[in-house]
Amino acid sequence: MKPQTAPRAITLLTDFGSGSSYVAQMKGVILAALPSATIVDFSHEIEPQNILEAAIYWMEAVPVYGAATVHVAVVDPGVGTSRRILLLELEQGGLLLAPDNGIAAPLIELHRARSLFSVENVALFRASISSTFHGRDIFAPVAAYLAAGGEPSSVGPVVETYEPLELRSPTVEILDQRCTITGEVLVVDRFGNLMTNITRDLLSQFGAAPQLALSSAEVILGATSIGAIGRTYGDVEQGEVLALFDSQGRLEIAVRGGSAARRFGAATGARVRVVLDPPRA
Repeated sequence: MKPQTAPRAITLLTDFGSGSSYVAQMKGVILAALPSATIVDFSHEIEPQNILEAAIYWMEAVPVYGAATVHVAVVDPGVGTSRRILLLELEQGGLLLAPDNGIAAPLIELHRARSLFSVENVALFRASISSTFHGRDIFAPVAAYLAAGGEPSSVGPVVETYEPLELRSPTVEILDQRCTITGEVLVVDRFGNLMTNITRDLLSQFGAAPQLALSSAEVILGATSIGAIGRTYGDVEQGEVLALFDSQGRLEIAVRGGSAARRFGAATGARVRVVLDPPRA
């Protein structure tokens, strides 16, 4: 093991539910191996088996943590099958431990990876391994080993490939100087806000053009006009609908003090369009 002054922190992201004994069992294994471990609960409320939601959560949360962190994600519909478990070592030093089902793919693609390993060293696992609970029997003890300063290369062989995550990109159509960007709802958060795959950066590419005005953009959910893009929730009265950019730069549809998902009966995959018209003379 590498000498270090303090163990790495361990973060946990699962779909087990906060009241589940599964989370407690994982923590028990970690603390038995590393009593001084600092364990941070990212979330245990990922929708069951929703790999996309877990991947987006990791994309948002992992970059704000420092190098001395082991990030663990257990949203694992393929547990017990031939699917691999991956350990990703980021250039900045953070470690990501996840099933090879696409959860880690966006971070691998957005942040330079120093190395990628297949977790196969059974000496690091619990003595008895359940075919349905690798979170406790593999992820937890390996995370404790890494947090204590264990060498990432000890977990298994270097690999070059990983399972991609299918993320559809918005489409852009320009006709008679009118630009229409069509995307979809990626995630519905616990407030009922609709988080889309349309970003501020994408809109700015067109809104900054001389013939198009971002300030005149109209957001449309399905066949319902939401209106222009606001700045913050306080731009509208309680119960009113608005579109705005969230803290990650994604277009969001919300109801102040309410739920856009309930108001519109919208869910993941719902179509969202942004129409940019040329400025009026």
